[in-house]
Amino acid sequence: AATFVGHEHRARGEARRIAALAAALPAGVPLCRVPAQDVDVHDLRGLAAMAAAFDRPGS
Repeated sequence: AATFVGHEHRARGEARRIAALAAALPAGVPLCRVPAQDVDVHDLRGLAAMAAAFDRPGS
């Protein structure tokens, strides 16, 4: 999305999909949001960066 409106539209869509996923999960199954990464994970350094996202409160 190249514009602010496009980013807002995408964010609202993602929020709806996350809410639907959370509602469909069985009770007690955690849902952890991981921020979008700039690159794909191809090595241990990338995996460590992804793991760090799980350690941040509020993610």
